[in-house]
Amino acid sequence: MNIEKIQHKYFAKTTIEEDQPVLDFLKKLNSGSHYNYLEAGAGLGRFAKLVKNNFRNLNVSCLEINEQLHKDLIATGLKSFLGSIRKMPFQ
Repeated sequence: MNIEKIQHKYFAKTTIEEDQPVLDFLKKLNSGSHYNYLEAGAGLGRFAKLVKNNFRNLNVSCLEINEQLHKDLIATGLKSFLGSIRKMPFQ
């Protein structure tokens, strides 16, 4: 099995098991209100991009402890903070 097939299989399973419950919750939010959404441990930003592109009423921010991933998130147009969730003053 090549890497593309493995990746496709992983993303399909992730979407069903992990993404869908969060997406279902976000769909229930009042679309006329604005919300802040923090993706802690955003990695490559796959889910943060999905949220940003589908929920215009959410102000999406990412938090990443890995400096290179943080830079990559910014390069893709996502707002990102570099640091540890344990040391951030998010409320």
